[in-house]
Amino acid sequence: MTAHEPRILEFVRDGIANGLLEDIESRHLKHRMPAVDICCGDYRRVDEGMKHLAGLRGYEPHEDPQSHLFRWHGGAPRLVPESKSNRNSPNAHEVFFSDVVQAPRLTGINYFKLRAHLPCGWALDTGMEPEEVVGDLVTARTRLVEFNPQLEVLTLLHVDYRPLTGEAKMRNYLVPPEKWVTHRHTALH
Repeated sequence: MTAHEPRILEFVRDGIANGLLEDIESRHLKHRMPAVDICCGDYRRVDEGMKHLAGLRGYEPHEDPQSHLFRWHGGAPRLVPESKSNRNSPNAHEVFFSDVVQAPRLTGINYFKLRAHLPCGWALDTGMEPEEVVGDLVTARTRLVEFNPQLEVLTLLHVDYRPLTGEAKMRNYLVPPEKWVTHRHTALH
């Protein structure tokens, strides 16, 4: 286990205990609803996450209704201008955000899934703590909804427990934006 992994595990456990990360259930998902899916370029983790979500909705991943996928290192947090994840490419958020906000017009899809995962090599490389990854995920959601209030946006955190505990387990958690914003505000004051 590397030095950052205990912090990630502690963050996830605290998040679950404090209701900041919730087990995702079928009721949280739109069944048979096409989605704009914004996630990290790490195919292994994205693939496992998609299989889990498809299973919750009662079908195989290859049966996924029309989805429009955006993938790049760091995932949805890169939509945030001040995110450390954009440290090496300071204007990346402009390109990513511009492409993403055009998706409803081009695809007719107003249901978005924003995803990040832990551990994330891009986040580690850019010096992000787990709290910053999830904070930027929620900020990305806020940005999208402020830009287009017609969007329905689900925020998800995928956790790969293998490097954290050695346990062959991966989980998707719902990140309730309202609880996260309240928690951050309380923690800062």
